[in-house]
Amino acid sequence: MTLILSDVKFNFTTEAFDFETVNDETILYFKDIKKALVLNNTCSMIWKMIAEAQQEDGELNDESITDHLMEQFRLPEEMRRNVKNDIYELFQNFLAEKIVHMSVIAEENKGVCA
Repeated sequence: MTLILSDVKFNFTTEAFDFETVNDETILYFKDIKKALVLNNTCSMIWKMIAEAQQEDGELNDESITDHLMEQFRLPEEMRRNVKNDIYELFQNFLAEKIVHMSVIAEENKGVCA
C-alpha cells in the first residue's frame, strides 16, 4: 500500500495482526511481535481505512483521512490543521511501536537530461 503524508509517498506495511472490536475500541493483536494495542474510536476509524487500502493494494493519503474525520465528527474547517497534526502523531506512534513499516518511495526524475 502507498501512504501519502504531506505529499511524500511511503511504502506502508503492517505487522500481521488479528483484531476484535469491543464497544468503540479496536484491539489489535500482533502475533509475530507478541504485542497488543487498544485503539480508541478515532484511531479505529483510521486503522479501518488502512486495512481497506491494504486489501486493495491501494493508496491512502492524509487528506482523505482528514476529510473522513472532519466529516465524521462534524468539525469546523479551522480544526483541519489540528486534525492533520494528530494524524501525523498517530503514524509516528505506530512507527515507534513497530507495528507499521514505512519507507520513502523515490520519485522518478521528471526532468529531461540534456
